Amino acid sequence: MKIGILSLPVFPNYGGLLQAYALQTILEKEGHNVTIIDQNPTKGKKPSHLNIILKIIVRIIKKFIFHKPVYILYEQKMKEFDIYGYKNLSYFMNNKLHRKFYKNLLDIKKDEYDAYIVGSDQVWRPKYFPYIPNAFLEFAKTFDVKRIAYAASFGCDTWELSDKETEVCSNLIKKFDLITVREQSGIKLCKTYFDIDAKLVLDPTLLAPKEIYNNLILENKVQSGLFYYIFDKSNDKLELINRIAKEKNIDPFQVDMNRINDNRIKPEDRSQKDIGTWLSAIKNSDFIVTDSFHASVFSIIFKKPFISFGNKDRGATRIKSLLETLKLESNYIDDIKKYDSNYNYAPKIETYNIIETLQKESMKLLLNSLK
Repeated sequence: MKIGILSLPVFPNYGGLLQAYALQTILEKEGHNVTIIDQNPTKGKKPSHLNIILKIIVRIIKKFIFHKPVYILYEQKMKEFDIYGYKNLSYFMNNKLHRKFYKNLLDIKKDEYDAYIVGSDQVWRPKYFPYIPNAFLEFAKTFDVKRIAYAASFGCDTWELSDKETEVCSNLIKKFDLITVREQSGIKLCKTYFDIDAKLVLDPTLLAPKEIYNNLILENKVQSGLFYYIFDKSNDKLELINRIAKEKNIDPFQVDMNRINDNRIKPEDRSQKDIGTWLSAIKNSDFIVTDSFHASVFSIIFKKPFISFGNKDRGATRIKSLLETLKLESNYIDDIKKYDSNYNYAPKIETYNIIETLQKESMKLLLNSLK
């Protein structure tokens, strides 16, 4: 079967790339011909001139008044990103992911795919998928195809779609053959706003065998110690990181993706590390501190002690739901005072028993929907 996977646009984000790779690998092992649909989620819409001017003014204020390392012109930033920032991830994106780019999803031909799988990741969150009806396959509404949502996420536990978007997407989702979500909150949102009974499944990264990740890890191992992968740094978080490192007598280290945005550093010196290095950092560390959903997932996969900070803007409910489902509630920290130095933050045997059960249920739902 020819399957098109529609997730967020392919972007150099470790978790986003690995969840797409995991789902692609699972389906290909079942004999399917899989393509990851890479696209422009704005449907070709351009920001107004006034909007562009206002953004430039804000950047000028940040740069020259608050001395922030920002770009005045976004185009300059993206050009340098393409040349330098993501060069270490380009091989994975261009060779490991079997993707096809469409300027507009309406360019997809009627007979190009036999089935569409929407997911995983925050594909149903408007801030990441601005023309949200296409995340519910509006572009393919007249096609005679299988329509599947696998581990789709709203990213939060509140409703972010407008009334008009809700009406349009409610009609579109009723055409789906299977609707599964990644978070418990997603089940409630589907029922409340779409009157749909969605099912809970595992993120694709937890569905795929660990071997596919081991095969991506480079031979030159990253150092051991306390690995911290934090999107939104704060003094409180850094204070706790240093405290844990001192208590455990290990050195803190990071695969610092924040360097990529720092224009005080020469572009050629701030390239984001490759996926193998990032995975190796998790696999070889002694303890992990993160506010990333997928860094939490891979801490579990590699059986590492870890704590995860909630991150409201990025969707704290994603991490909280994951850890509650896997009976790891104590690993979720929304206040550094809740950290307990005497507690064992390693995943429990019960966690892997739950994962095994959910793997079987998730695979059954996914594969049966493609029959």
